[in-house]
Amino acid sequence: KYTLEMPQDPYVRYVMERLGSKLRYVCTINEANMGIQVAAIAERYKKQMMARMQSGQTDGTVQMGLNLEKMMANQEAAAKERMEIFGVSKTECFTSPRTPHGDEIVMEAHKAARAAIRETAPHVQVGLSLSLHDIQALPGGEENAAKEWADEFTHYLPALAEDDFLGVQNYTRTRMDASGSLPVPEGAELTQMDYEFYPEGLEHVIRKVSENFKGTLMVTENGIATSDDTRRTAFIEAALSGACDIGLSSRELKESEMEKGAWDHLAALDGIALVVHPSNPVTALSSSQIADIFSGRITNWSVLGGPDAPIAPYGREAGSGTRSAFEELTGTAGRCVYRNEYGSTGDVIGNVSANPNAIGYVSLASVRGGVAVVAVDGTACTEEAVKSGAYPIRRPFLLITQKDAVLSDAAQAFLDYALSPEVADYIARAGAIAP
Repeated sequence: KYTLEMPQDPYVRYVMERLGSKLRYVCTINEANMGIQVAAIAERYKKQMMARMQSGQTDGTVQMGLNLEKMMANQEAAAKERMEIFGVSKTECFTSPRTPHGDEIVMEAHKAARAAIRETAPHVQVGLSLSLHDIQALPGGEENAAKEWADEFTHYLPALAEDDFLGVQNYTRTRMDASGSLPVPEGAELTQMDYEFYPEGLEHVIRKVSENFKGTLMVTENGIATSDDTRRTAFIEAALSGACDIGLSSRELKESEMEKGAWDHLAALDGIALVVHPSNPVTALSSSQIADIFSGRITNWSVLGGPDAPIAPYGREAGSGTRSAFEELTGTAGRCVYRNEYGSTGDVIGNVSANPNAIGYVSLASVRGGVAVVAVDGTACTEEAVKSGAYPIRRPFLLITQKDAVLSDAAQAFLDYALSPEVADYIARAGAIAP
């Protein structure tokens, strides 16, 4: 056992004292088991290398951008270079093989960092992430599979017991028989990193991890290395298809999604308000004028009854749910021309309030002093107008299930509660509107 008061403790405190108020989640160590994993893979690789070279078959067990063959070929040159520059022949990094003793020290470092984060920023959720294969036992391989899973996951459980969340990272599977890890099946599709195309692994790993870890599970990495986007799309869809009982969406379902069996349940509503500087005399716009402003067809406020000044359209960053909903509802998807894009609603409001020529869009619940809200098609953006449907730029917050799916008792109980009148106060506190 170790009690650490290492340099990362003051470092963590330094970071959290300055950034903690802006953070909600902190992952102390990404892929904290990678050192042990690389050590095991490297040892296995050494044993299999000759057979692999003779057969031309790939091992396909590395869940990261790591080419061991090239790495080994470069070791001698790298050692020489390190000696010339640093005076040592060996340095350690993220992908360096790690001993069990080193693994224990890393976990103690995680616990020390977690304690420092909670002391300086108690509102922040703390965890780490692990790289986890979908380990499958073939007949006779049960003991080897259990040991492999213990090495990758279960032996970390004592260190993770007080974590708020665990980041799960999965890309493929590992099959085990009595002899150990097996090569990928003959004829299997491979990614550019030579591991098996196996999206089903994500669901399997999530379900297995949830048996022992009772905090929040987050998928922090999943995907494939490929130059073919159609295969990437197929991988993502297959990975998600069995990974959850209930999904979330902040837009209406597409017809193609409903054709695949997605079924929506309205949980809450949100109005997307158009905001301008308080000095701007323009107090109302039509839907078509809004589309023309954000697509760059109207560029001066004088066209709309305002001052002779250039319009500065502000928006959210690509991938934002608010942006996606706004562009879809205004018919401007793929056509918006933004002066600036921001990563948060607060940034949009702050910058609009500082620029007399700006216009932006934000969730109604986020509107505060420093900006003026513009009516759309003659209707003010209010909770009542959003709820009745009179205000046109509104979006739903949906819970998504598979049509006719039989949910587990726990999932059904959650869905029933989330759709009941009992949650109205929680919805209001979160800044949304109960339907």
